[in-house]
Amino acid sequence: MRRLCPYRPCSQGGIEALFKKITSGLEGFNKFIEAVGNVCIWGMFAIIFINTALRMFFGYSFPWAEEISKLLMVWMALLVSATLCFYESRHVALTFLFEKLRPRAQIVALLIFNTLTLVFSLILANSGYWYVYDNLKAVLPASGLPRWLLYLPLPLGGVILALFSAYMIWKRILQLKGTVPYEIKTGEEE
Repeated sequence: MRRLCPYRPCSQGGIEALFKKITSGLEGFNKFIEAVGNVCIWGMFAIIFINTALRMFFGYSFPWAEEISKLLMVWMALLVSATLCFYESRHVALTFLFEKLRPRAQIVALLIFNTLTLVFSLILANSGYWYVYDNLKAVLPASGLPRWLLYLPLPLGGVILALFSAYMIWKRILQLKGTVPYEIKTGEEE
């Protein structure tokens, strides 16, 4: 990692200490989200593997297997992948123009991006809430599970993405002030 902006630690340490506590809290929360993702992916794998083996050897398959696999995939994609990739800056991005900017301009560009992501995530959470609300009485046909479970990752993912976006906005503001270092991974270090 290269440090790109001047870094001046706070003399009082209040904001910096609070930022470190929140960062460590979010890291723990990320581990929980990652565990949910692992349950989803391994659950999908187990259901599909068992169902395929049953179909091949016994000519029988569970009627609910495809439905539950899709449900787990939706949870993994909308809740786990989207939020973790955003927090860890692992989404696909075109960086050739971004890398040509000076470090301070990069922080401003990231601040704008994080603000737009916050707006999007709040819209996602609101829309997802209405999907859940509209499907409160419906059930999935094969498994009999409530249909709202299929849509629940939308508002949850939106809220978590909003939380991460607010954190990133705060981080960018602190980076502009110089109280938090701005470091970027270069291609050679990965």
